[in-house]
Amino acid sequence: MDFSRSTIIFSILLIVGACTTGRPSHQVANALKHPHCYKELVLPSMGTFFYIKVLTDCQNDKLEQLGPIIKSRLDVLEAEMSLYQPRSKISQLNKFGQVGGVSSDFIQLLQLSRESHSKTQGYFNPTVLPIIEEIKKQNDEFSGFNEAQKSQLKFITQMKSLKFDLADSSVWFTQDKMKLTLDGIAKGYAVEEVAKKLKPIFANFFLNFSGNVFAMGHDLGGDGWSLLVDNFVSGDQKKITLYNSALATSSSQYNFFSVDKKWHHVIDPVNVISTQRPTLTVRGPNAAVCDMLSTALLAMPSELAQKVLVHHYEGYFIVDGV
Repeated sequence: MDFSRSTIIFSILLIVGACTTGRPSHQVANALKHPHCYKELVLPSMGTFFYIKVLTDCQNDKLEQLGPIIKSRLDVLEAEMSLYQPRSKISQLNKFGQVGGVSSDFIQLLQLSRESHSKTQGYFNPTVLPIIEEIKKQNDEFSGFNEAQKSQLKFITQMKSLKFDLADSSVWFTQDKMKLTLDGIAKGYAVEEVAKKLKPIFANFFLNFSGNVFAMGHDLGGDGWSLLVDNFVSGDQKKITLYNSALATSSSQYNFFSVDKKWHHVIDPVNVISTQRPTLTVRGPNAAVCDMLSTALLAMPSELAQKVLVHHYEGYFIVDGV
């Protein structure tokens, strides 16, 4: 998922709302020995907010204790992957064409990106930042790049020209003018990392990081966590229930560069244009993969998107948008 760096939490609404206590269903009540409450934590990160909601014993204060630990983990990820911090590792890479001392998180995301680029036939490509920057420079009369411009942009957005070495923790480009963005996968990865902190302690929790969602266990109503996802095409909302699974939505509706919203930040790297669909939602077991797929499949032809899921991503499904 490519993101607008705003304070807008994406249009995913948790149906249970912000209540702090409640009566559990019979199914959940049998598993709860003491009164249970919702407890919430909202942490600023990566230009937006990370929302955490747990269902736990009302006397349990472990979420509050975990808050600084989770915030520190998010700060580490932001310091590596934020395009808005000039000293971040990714900013240094984009400025100098090489960077050393990157974390295992950075390398893992590059490995996943390379694998995803292959499986999605090039539709997931974290080197698209030069295309986004060129689109930003255009005026409202812009109708697309000519063939020569497309050829040049494709040349500097080749994944094979992005290199990394796990042994010495270094990343570099082999072509000039290349730039990297991990906006299409980093937030989903962060959700997975926070979930790792919560799973040993809480059986029931809900995470939302700018439209990247993970739900574990149940809410007070039982049977998973219920939420609503906006469909920008129809204007309708779709109810979804998540149980031990993730969901991610990509959209062009919040970060666009032309009045008609045709030119925006979600890029089709194969055809060197902004994607034509306004939104797409993917659900599956892993938040980072959902994040990546929601970006890649938004740009793909519908038939190819379904084939990619069937052949490479068992357990992942398009919820809406195609």
